[in-house]
Amino acid sequence: MRTLVLLLTLLVSAPAAAAQGDGAAVPGTSTRDPNGDPTAAPPVSIERIQRGLRQAPPAISQSDLKYFVQVYGQSPKIELFTKQDQLQRGPAPYGAPTHAEFRQLWTPQEFRAPVMDLNAFLMWLMQQVEKKKPEEAEPPR
Repeated sequence: MRTLVLLLTLLVSAPAAAAQGDGAAVPGTSTRDPNGDPTAAPPVSIERIQRGLRQAPPAISQSDLKYFVQVYGQSPKIELFTKQDQLQRGPAPYGAPTHAEFRQLWTPQEFRAPVMDLNAFLMWLMQQVEKKKPEEAEPPR
């Protein structure tokens, strides 16, 4: 991958560098014939590309290695219904859990419904407050 990027960079930058230069030819490069001769050498330096490829680090490192393993064999037979399944004699012994069973399973004991009936407690509390309240005299009519 790195070599491809290096090669493309050199191919793109070599004509631009030659056009910006002061007219002096870079050693190992040639300019294309203005007449458009297809047999003329390309405007890149093959020596520079080869030198860059020699100095570039390897394209594959130890961390990039991937291993693929192909296993040939027979898969085990999947039996959806066995002899132990009694499909003709009735439904399955148990289905999915109900909502109440699921709540009981996942809610800790500390956070379940309170032990004391709050409605009865509030009624008792109101009765106690009414007992302590002084009897107000009804105004005469």
